[in-house]
Amino acid sequence: MRPKLNEIDLYFITDSRLTKKTVLENVKSAIKAGVKIVQYREKEKSTGEMVEEAIQAEKLGADYIGVSPIFETKTKLDAGPSLGIKLIKDIKKSVNIPVVAIGGINLENIDGVIRTGMTSIAAISAIVTKEDIGNECRKFINKLKNNF
Repeated sequence: MRPKLNEIDLYFITDSRLTKKTVLENVKSAIKAGVKIVQYREKEKSTGEMVEEAIQAEKLGADYIGVSPIFETKTKLDAGPSLGIKLIKDIKKSVNIPVVAIGGINLENIDGVIRTGMTSIAAISAIVTKEDIGNECRKFINKLKNNF
């Protein structure tokens, strides 16, 4: 396991369809706020491109597991039904690599996620739809850090 992955708190994901600014501006603001990992995500890629990236990622070896969607989410319409926080507990007990919770997580429901022992979360619309991306990132990071 790579040491840096143990330091992940907020996992920032871009979405050019939701942001009020540019993706680059969002990433710069998030990094300035203390974000340590960014996923560049664009939903407009072809199936072929998304298959080529998945195959390449598998060949390189996975460093973490993303569990999604924890709660109902509007950013990924084909995400399926929400899995809830019980699944996080079960997965965390079963693996030794980092687990990142994603899907519908916001400042109102993050406490339940944190109570599962989750130290890494990803939030999209709860951050990129806000005017001050850096401030929103800091709020999430503070919530995560203050509970551990």
